[in-house]
Amino acid sequence: MNIKIRIFFRLLAAMVAILWNVTPVFAQGMPKYLKLVHANSMRFDEDGTAKITKIIGNVYFKKGKKELRCDLAIYYQDSEITVFEGNVQFQDSSRSLYADRVDYYSQPEKEIAKGRVHMILDQKEIYAGKLTYDVEHEFVYAEKNVRFKDFKNHVRLYGGNITYDRNEEIGHAQVKPKLVKLDSLGNVDVTITARDLRYNGKENQAAAKDSVVIRQDDAVLYSQTANYFDAENRIEITGKPKVVQGSERMSAEKIELFLQDNKLERVHLNGNSRMISNFLIENQKASDIVSGKEIWIDIKNDSLRDIHVFDQASSTYHVIEDNQVQGVNRVMGDEMEIIFESGKVRFVKVRSKPGLSQGNYSPAGSSVEAINGLN
Repeated sequence: MNIKIRIFFRLLAAMVAILWNVTPVFAQGMPKYLKLVHANSMRFDEDGTAKITKIIGNVYFKKGKKELRCDLAIYYQDSEITVFEGNVQFQDSSRSLYADRVDYYSQPEKEIAKGRVHMILDQKEIYAGKLTYDVEHEFVYAEKNVRFKDFKNHVRLYGGNITYDRNEEIGHAQVKPKLVKLDSLGNVDVTITARDLRYNGKENQAAAKDSVVIRQDDAVLYSQTANYFDAENRIEITGKPKVVQGSERMSAEKIELFLQDNKLERVHLNGNSRMISNFLIENQKASDIVSGKEIWIDIKNDSLRDIHVFDQASSTYHVIEDNQVQGVNRVMGDEMEIIFESGKVRFVKVRSKPGLSQGNYSPAGSSVEAINGLN
């Protein structure tokens, strides 16, 4: 064998030895669960006093069910920071992470992913421009146009930034946050916007505050605070709450809405309660008004079925026949029940202490005066 061939084989053996031993050297600043399986090349550099190891091209680390692939891995030995760049893909048995770049810090252990970030954990997915994952506490901080998907509960959470506690399953969205609840077929059931939104995946509940707007079917809810209980099919709003549904307007100190099959089935108004139904009759605007300290409203097939008023109950409603106003009834008492049929008042029951019940009927032509008198 000539000298050149012997030198070549010695150099080849030396290179094999270097590559064989690269994993323990590189692993000092790497996740302990990864070992280098493949790379096209490796280079040792110095940037001032910093010692840098670069693993280049088709980089592949693996240990057990944990895998990491990227185009380039850079290890800063003095700071124990490892940077993975280019098509970064990480998977283990419970979590996957995809990004353009991931900075890994060993002490304390955390990952900072940047660029087209997509994280999958449990039955949830997070998309963001940047994401920081605290490995020890299993806590996520995502920012830049964040989308959070909970497939188990059919919930979507959006915001400029979202934090997520994996152990508690609590998400907190800020900067134009929005929560969307889907039904089992993927259709939008409830949409909530506010300045601050919290979502509890374990309880399947949401809490919103400050400039809250909730849309459910054709109903729109406005308030300063709101709580959504999916398991109970119930929405609770406080802080100058009001509900608008078609021509109906409802207000109180506290309002609860009960849903059934994605439809509004019952409404509870509590404290200074008021319900106004606006309509057009004989080319003029008119309103039926019900008020009291507490009101229960039952709805069936999108139509009023029953209104039950408690404490200082009062109602003003139009008597209409053949699309013409016959007169206006005003009734007051301790307790009142208004029964509807085909969207019209069928009869009114008033219960009150002797002498406290009052009623007044104004014939056609006095509608406006009756309404103004109530207001």
